[in-house]
Amino acid sequence: MKWLRRLGVAALILILLNFALVRSNLWLLVHVREYEPGEVIKTKRFGDVGGKDPAVVCTYWTGRSVWKFLDAPHHCVFLGTPTGIPIGE
Repeated sequence: MKWLRRLGVAALILILLNFALVRSNLWLLVHVREYEPGEVIKTKRFGDVGGKDPAVVCTYWTGRSVWKFLDAPHHCVFLGTPTGIPIGE
């Protein structure tokens, strides 16, 4: 039954983390995808995006949903408010 207790503790930690993210209006970085110059980025909102410059798509957890932002290289904030262009959920 130790595994059940550990599972309960893990669930409680996740619930408290989600509550803290929602309350503080901070977003948690969960994934970074780097694109090389010339690669195409498919987005729901803007269609196919690509260019001569490299780009980064940062995926954030808000405590309620997942959001993706297109940003300049290496500008993903680990915990904070994103600075890029939102490209959808």
